Amino acid sequence: MVNYWIFVCTNTKLGGTRYRAVEIYRDRMQQGNWILNKNTPNLKWLSKGDRVLFYLGSQNKQYNHSFVGSARLANDPRPVGKRKPYSLLRGKKIYTSRESYIVKLDKIMLWREGIPIESVLKKLDFIENKKKWGLYLIGGVRKISSKEYKKVLAKAKSVRKYQPKSIKKMPDIELRALKRLSDHSKRKIASKGRLLIECSEGIPRECFSIFADHIKEKIEGKAGIYALYDSDGELYYVGLTNTLNARLKQHLIDRHKDEWDSFSLFFVSDPKYLRDLEKIILLISSPPGNKTKGKLPHHNAFRKELEKFTKYEMKRLEEIKKAFS
Repeated sequence: MVNYWIFVCTNTKLGGTRYRAVEIYRDRMQQGNWILNKNTPNLKWLSKGDRVLFYLGSQNKQYNHSFVGSARLANDPRPVGKRKPYSLLRGKKIYTSRESYIVKLDKIMLWREGIPIESVLKKLDFIENKKKWGLYLIGGVRKISSKEYKKVLAKAKSVRKYQPKSIKKMPDIELRALKRLSDHSKRKIASKGRLLIECSEGIPRECFSIFADHIKEKIEGKAGIYALYDSDGELYYVGLTNTLNARLKQHLIDRHKDEWDSFSLFFVSDPKYLRDLEKIILLISSPPGNKTKGKLPHHNAFRKELEKFTKYEMKRLEEIKKAFS
């Protein structure tokens, strides 16, 4: 008999570091399995062939208290038995507890836009008090009826979906990170004499730790502008430096360490223009991680000239009105 479940993912502290629900969810989908605590409610009732909806119980720009995907259980939950790395988040290996259980997933379908739970509350009969729906999702695993499962799926029909490419044949962590790094190959600019000589965009954060020597050899001593992006791919921080390798390593341990998941590099031929370039970028984009936004020489000078000219013309118009009155 097939049962239907909601797997809840929330912000969690792992290995002393707090991770966002969306980070953990995306990583588990790439791994193709779900980790469960021995005290998880309904653990003993989970079985191969059951259908699952994934729910992110935290605020996020893309997924805000939403259903975000579906899958099928490929086996019964089984104890891990011994501690072993099962994930790589922000360059850190995450280890399972000896008392954890693991269940493999297949027929995984991820939704590019979440289905807010408030949009389907009326269709979820197990939530009796619609104003306090969060109480019904405590515990990590919640059983639902096939009717409720199908209603949420029906709501998701209009949402774009995709299946992780690496689910069918999952290589080890190092090979996956290498593949992601190769997907963001360097794009060189052919013309000589330009300020921007090379750029590398969207490099996963974990590549920096796994391929530390290769990256150091590539960017050591080079000058340029770098950009840090959060888990949603939104620009978080922009900086400039004459030593890209050292500065990025610093951001792995400073106040920004828990805020970014990928980075881009822009190598320049002449570092003397770096500060002006950084100020221009900050004034245009206003990244949340940058405390100071910078100020350019003659900032708003043209605007001030226009305002002055406008006042002068207004004064002339007043004089003309008086002359004809």
